[in-house]
Amino acid sequence: MNTGPPVTVLMLQAGAARGRLDLAEEHRQVVQAVSRALYRDALNIQVAQAVRAHDVSYLLQHHRPQVVHFSGEGTADSGILLRCDDGGLAPIETAGLRRLVENTCPQLQLVVLNSCWSNDLARELAAACGCAVGMTSELPDTTAIAFATDFYQALAFGQSVGRAMRTARAALELQGVYQPEVVQVVARDGVDPDHEFVIPARWRQPPDREPAKPNATTTITRDRKQRFIALVAGADDSADGFVSKLYAANIEELQVRWIPAIDEEGPQ
Repeated sequence: MNTGPPVTVLMLQAGAARGRLDLAEEHRQVVQAVSRALYRDALNIQVAQAVRAHDVSYLLQHHRPQVVHFSGEGTADSGILLRCDDGGLAPIETAGLRRLVENTCPQLQLVVLNSCWSNDLARELAAACGCAVGMTSELPDTTAIAFATDFYQALAFGQSVGRAMRTARAALELQGVYQPEVVQVVARDGVDPDHEFVIPARWRQPPDREPAKPNATTTITRDRKQRFIALVAGADDSADGFVSKLYAANIEELQVRWIPAIDEEGPQ
């Protein structure tokens, strides 16, 4: 089956001025978690490090991602911080980022802001792309990385954005992490995160069909050796009576070949 190109996840890592945030570890754990998921081939994870504000436009247009992941420091006053050319950090311009996303990423489905105090920016970006994940307050770095790991793995198993969020939060609770509700998903009016999937339908396996029901359709033909062959449709136990009658008729060298049931819609 032709599943088409994979979904691009672009990880934009701003870094931390004090070297506190281990972004390389975040990338490693996310990639490792996705590699163990059912639809691992459906996600193409790209990473850009030490991202400056003037890098963002190029990166969005070059990679054309369906998912953008920001990671780095955030503050209650300024939200997400991006790296400056002098090595420091500066707050991101919320309105400018939203307009940039609207003009460069019409295919964008989801933004993940894995930074403290990023929920306001998440609401702004959700209006542009449909869904966004942000944090309402502070979260330890190890917890933020654990969330991202479980969240992307759940997406790569084919879960919706809403369900993947609940799965990742439950995993944090299982690990005894305090206040997993700090991480929130927000959506634009008319968008339901439980109905939004990062893995396209063409990648996800269809549900198993019910087994074919036995029927009494029977065909008798002759093979090249002129031996009678009975082709009996349905499950094995659906033809006991028919087979008994054939053997009772003393047909020599009788062979029975079982085939799947066939109805008007074709083979089951």
